[in-house]
Amino acid sequence: MYALISGSLPFDSNSERETKRMTVEEPVVFSERAWLKVSNPCKDLMSKLLMKDPAKRISLATAMNHKFFKGVTTND
Repeated sequence: MYALISGSLPFDSNSERETKRMTVEEPVVFSERAWLKVSNPCKDLMSKLLMKDPAKRISLATAMNHKFFKGVTTND
């Protein structure tokens, strides 16, 4: 979802070792230009989905009920 919205990966480096370190240690930042027009609810959801601590990371059910998805309709 992060990549679809921004066109980049949340943790990316030329070095595989650095990418792994970033994935485990670095916070999610929304500094790329692509995030300037993204809503705060979307950024909030991304932060909760990419939470480092699995015990603190939101579940799929909680994510699907996030305010980001409120008002979204489907053509079912």
